[in-house]
Amino acid sequence: MKSYDFRLKAREKLQGTYGICLLVSFIAMIIIGSVSELFIIGMLITGPIAVGVAFFFIKLVRNQKMDIEDMFYGFQTFVPSFVLQLLTTIFVLLWLLLFIVPGIIKALAYSMAPYILADNPEMSGLDAINASKEMMQGHKGRLFCLLFSFIGWFLLAILTFGVGFIFLAPYVATAKAEFYQDLLDRKETA
Repeated sequence: MKSYDFRLKAREKLQGTYGICLLVSFIAMIIIGSVSELFIIGMLITGPIAVGVAFFFIKLVRNQKMDIEDMFYGFQTFVPSFVLQLLTTIFVLLWLLLFIVPGIIKALAYSMAPYILADNPEMSGLDAINASKEMMQGHKGRLFCLLFSFIGWFLLAILTFGVGFIFLAPYVATAKAEFYQDLLDRKETA
């Protein structure tokens, strides 16, 4: 599938559910934004919220019933979610110290870890990162193209002094969840 296909599927999934998706994305942005400046507290909150939001959007793309409470699912697996966020942040920062491009490549490689942990709560944070690296082999360019295809929307959101990101976040999150589901489907058929 191409970027257009993921965006099209995301728009289809958001029809009739955009309100709750918008609310979940908005609450997540508020929570993460309010604790992001406090490094340790930010790590304690951001990891579980990221896993919970991934869990919510996985349920959306699988046509399962979603609730706002799903965004807090990551707190049920608090230690792995926290470790996942902490290690991902450390690893990406270390790669960014080399150059920006290796940091971006590693961020793409680790990007499916919250989804993997949401699907496999018995995993450790490091195992989810390693599974993401394996899953993303040969697919980092596809994810980059998908995210880059939102560039016009990102620019428009910036022009609205960031307010547009509130409305864009559910669209991007759904497209990324569709991407994750596509990777799972490819793995099952291989």
